[in-house]
Amino acid sequence: MPRRKISPRYVREICARTQRARLQSRYDEPDLMARQLGVLTATYVKYEHRGPIQHDLIEAFCEATGMSVYQLITGKHLPLDDEIEADSDTYGPDRPFLVK
Repeated sequence: MPRRKISPRYVREICARTQRARLQSRYDEPDLMARQLGVLTATYVKYEHRGPIQHDLIEAFCEATGMSVYQLITGKHLPLDDEIEADSDTYGPDRPFLVK
């Protein structure tokens, strides 16, 4: 099965969210974030302008910037608990993101 191509719109949006998260955190310059993630500055700059951040760096990036993984990927905030329609079979402390 051929790989699905990522839409150019999604690439632009996730790159913009990546850059915005860095700028809103304490990493004023791309080289500071690159160092935090353990990648070359040129590699990190690519994540802000040409292509999505590598999946194995997402968690560290989100921890460094304070952005949730969900928000980085989707551009949306997680809904509040009282906004999620759920019951004890599908939602609870051991399974917080399972919803009907």
